Amino acid sequence: MVVKTVHFMEMRSVVIAGKGYPLAKCDGTFARRLPLDIRLRFAPYLLDFNGQKMMVLEVKKDTHITPDKAHKLLPGIERLVEMPVVFLFKQLAYYERDRYIQKGVFFLVSGKYAYLPYLIINAKAATSGIRNTLSATAQYILLYHLQMRGLDGLTISELEEILPYKYVTLTRAIKTLESLELCTTSLNEERKKVLCFPLKGRELWQQALPYMVNPIAKTVFADGINGAQLVMSGINALAHYSMLAEVEQTAYAITKEDMKKAQLENANPMDGSIKVEVWNYPPMAADGYVDRLSLYLTLKDDPDARTEKELDKMLEQIWLKE
Repeated sequence: MVVKTVHFMEMRSVVIAGKGYPLAKCDGTFARRLPLDIRLRFAPYLLDFNGQKMMVLEVKKDTHITPDKAHKLLPGIERLVEMPVVFLFKQLAYYERDRYIQKGVFFLVSGKYAYLPYLIINAKAATSGIRNTLSATAQYILLYHLQMRGLDGLTISELEEILPYKYVTLTRAIKTLESLELCTTSLNEERKKVLCFPLKGRELWQQALPYMVNPIAKTVFADGINGAQLVMSGINALAHYSMLAEVEQTAYAITKEDMKKAQLENANPMDGSIKVEVWNYPPMAADGYVDRLSLYLTLKDDPDARTEKELDKMLEQIWLKE
C-alpha cells in the first residue's frame, strides 16, 4: 500500500512524515467558490504542505462518495479553487483505498493514512529536479519486472541483453526509478551496480501507479495495415483477459519505429475498421495481446462501468498469484 503514516491532533491538524500541519477553516468568500452541493457534502479546509497550498474536503457524516465520482469531481473543483484538492475521510475500507489510489485521487484517512504522492514529489522537485512521471523506458522496466521476469540483482549490462534499450538509456531510466523511490541500486561482489525492487507485486504497482502514464502516444484509424508487427490492444484485448464481449473495431498497438514502416489503408484521424495505437514503448506481447498492466493504463479512464469492472477483475487476477 502506497501510504504515508498520518496522525490527527483534535481533527484539525495532521502529522505527515513526522511533521504537523494545521487545517485552516475556509473563509466565507473562498468557500463560496465551491458549488452549493459540494459545500453541503464536504467541509472545506486549507492546508499548507511544505509551501504547497491545497484544499482539504472533509466528507460529512452520511455522505458517501465513490472513487470514480471523486475522480470526476476533482478537475472542476481544482479549477475553481486553483489548487490541488484532497479528500478527508474518517475511515475507508482497504479496497476503497486501493481504488482511490488507482484513480489517482489524493486522500487522508483520520489517524491512519495520507496518499499525497504528487504533492510530496513536487515538494522535492522544487530543489532537486525530480520527475513526477515515469519515462517510457522506466515504465517499461517496471512493468517488465512485474509481469515478465524479475529483474532484481541484474546489472545494467544484463538488462541491456534482455530489454530493448541501450545502456545509457537504461541508466537514465533507473535514476528516474530511484528518484521516485521505486527501486534502489547497490554494488554486488564484483563491484558492479545491480538493480533491486524493495516492494513486491501489488505494493510496487500501487506505489508506481501515480507516476505511470498512458503508453499511447497517438491514435490513427484505418481500414487495414500491412508491413508491421501488430499486437492486439483495446477492448478486444480486455475481452481476452476477462468476460467482456468483443467489439467490432479492433485496436492494435505498434511501436513508433514500426509505424514509420507500416502501410495503412485509408488512414485518417477519425474512424476506420481498425484503430492503430502508436505506443511510447514496445508493447509486451503475450499470445498476441498487450500486457495487462499496460492495457489497464490505456483503458482506466474509459467511462463505461463494465470496462471499469473488468479492469479491476483483471488486476485482481494478477495479484492473486502472489
